[in-house]
Amino acid sequence: MEFVRKGILVLLLGLLALLIPGTLIKSVNPALIVPNFLLILLVFLAFYRGEPGDAVLAFLLGLEQDLGSLNLLGPWAGAYIVVFGVLALLSRRIFIESRLVIFVTVYAATLAADFLYLGMLALVYEAEVVSSASLSTALWEGFLSALFAPLLFPLLRRWLVGDRREKQSRLSRGIAVRRDGGGLV
Repeated sequence: MEFVRKGILVLLLGLLALLIPGTLIKSVNPALIVPNFLLILLVFLAFYRGEPGDAVLAFLLGLEQDLGSLNLLGPWAGAYIVVFGVLALLSRRIFIESRLVIFVTVYAATLAADFLYLGMLALVYEAEVVSSASLSTALWEGFLSALFAPLLFPLLRRWLVGDRREKQSRLSRGIAVRRDGGGLV
């Protein structure tokens, strides 16, 4: 039941991640390049949770991005699955607590997802969709996403993972609450 609750929370955060740049930021200036908050959420899922069911959430986040782009249904979902899979495998080897590592990882993941998306569009439309404008946009979007990621990861950790250190300290002090509601341990 906990996984379903957190899954719903992830999907709602995904919708919020689409609405904030698409409405609030773009209403100021439609030409602004905005961070990809969905991809920040995806990188967080891959590193801090990385459970098999999270691959489904990564796919659904990609579908949210596809629906938000109003282009094709599927390219972002495919790109998000690939990025999630690679990052989930790397998460066993990389220490993600450093702000620099978060920055570099989100920047690389944004570029990878953008290029996978553009490659899939090129396959569908049989035309060259990679232009200098799309390359420049991908670079700036990646940079902005990487700047915001170290600020958002602590919030996402609190909402989606919980504070494991606090739970461990309560257990070590012997004041953990029993799950059956029977009082303190």
